Amino acid sequence: MAGDGLPHKRWPKMAAASQDPDSGVHFNILRHFSEVLEENSLRLADKLEAAGDVTAAGDVTADVVPLLSEYTLHSICETAMGTKLDDEQKDEGRVYKEAIHKVGKFMVESGSYVRFINHRPKDGSIDDKGIQEEVDTFMFEGHDTTATGLVYLLMSLACDKMIQDKVVEELKEIFGDSTRPATMQDLGKMKYIDCCIKESLRLYPPVPFIARILNEEVVLSGYTIPAQEQCGQAPLRYIPFSAGPRNCIGQKFAMLEMKSAVSSLLRKFELQPVTRPEDLEFISDLVLRNNGPVLVSFKKELYNRFFSNV
Repeated sequence: MAGDGLPHKRWPKMAAASQDPDSGVHFNILRHFSEVLEENSLRLADKLEAAGDVTAAGDVTADVVPLLSEYTLHSICETAMGTKLDDEQKDEGRVYKEAIHKVGKFMVESGSYVRFINHRPKDGSIDDKGIQEEVDTFMFEGHDTTATGLVYLLMSLACDKMIQDKVVEELKEIFGDSTRPATMQDLGKMKYIDCCIKESLRLYPPVPFIARILNEEVVLSGYTIPAQEQCGQAPLRYIPFSAGPRNCIGQKFAMLEMKSAVSSLLRKFELQPVTRPEDLEFISDLVLRNNGPVLVSFKKELYNRFFSNV
């Protein structure tokens, strides 16, 4: 799907791309993205009422999978790609692969690339096809993986009231009774939420398998791994963004995006369980996908109790 995009490059290309100082996901650039993330997070909270079964009290039960996929897709397009999808997402018959390909093609033809693509090497190592592959990579890895992480995070918080209450207490400490949007500084203060996200990613890694082809023998910690050897993975490990020189260049962005979504939703709703861990039936896919919807109930009671200005 993403061709020879960043995660799939052979090492010489990978080293050059991952070390580019003009990378569009540099932390200094992320500082300017918090307003966009918060805007999309607030839109996500508003869309809940139209996305599921609404009770007379205004409570909603909804499948969070399509909602979160739309949220992360809009966020990555508006931040990394510089284009809004509000008017482009009305075509209900569009399939996922076609969507990211069309957006990627639009970005190439319009010249609105990420800065590191604009300043690509003059030696021809990244041609137009390479640009298309990088954009397709951003579109997939910048939204579907993060959306998947959020799906299981919300389900987990809904199933553990004690943990959810601690998250709300942290939000109360940061925002008080204010309903103001979250700033970059606010997101940085969300230490407990950060821990919850990381534990959820450990339990439900969005990309459950990371494949690498070893072209030559290598020695790690005194162990010799032959070329082409298949190795198992420790089941309790925590490397949701991979590790080493091939780790995910967008992991800081993903963490900010998930914090923004959790902040907006839990300042407005109490999460209650519908789909539980024992109900999950994972299917083979590029990401950790459930064979069916992942339902969460959103109740307004907690919002009224803790954030009384609304």
